[in-house]
Amino acid sequence: HSRNASSINYDIDDYAGVVVGMLKEFCDAQGLPHPHIFSESGRALTAHHAVLITQVTDVERHNDDVPKIVDLDEQPEIVRWLAELLGPTDAEMVTETYWRATHYIGDAAAQYADGKISLAQKALAEQ
Repeated sequence: HSRNASSINYDIDDYAGVVVGMLKEFCDAQGLPHPHIFSESGRALTAHHAVLITQVTDVERHNDDVPKIVDLDEQPEIVRWLAELLGPTDAEMVTETYWRATHYIGDAAAQYADGKISLAQKALAEQ
């Protein structure tokens, strides 16, 4: 809490209510649709006077589809190792699986740079 005369002691719910309320009032008065609001709380709490408004033009979504690998046995070893990581895993092994995948993807990039695997095989490894 602050004792400064220019300060208002908000809790987080009050602060969010005031900020969102002001945006709602403005949009309603201008006949604008209500925006999606994203907050980086550290900035909002330390610089309440600063705001960035932008038009979102596109959204990139992560592709969760498992790639279909034709003739897996004929793929380079690095692709087969990565394909094995796509299978069921123990929840306790998630971090280990992530690090292995990161390592293997790096190996695939190095093998591509050395001419050991094709661009299509590198792309398959990265999927």
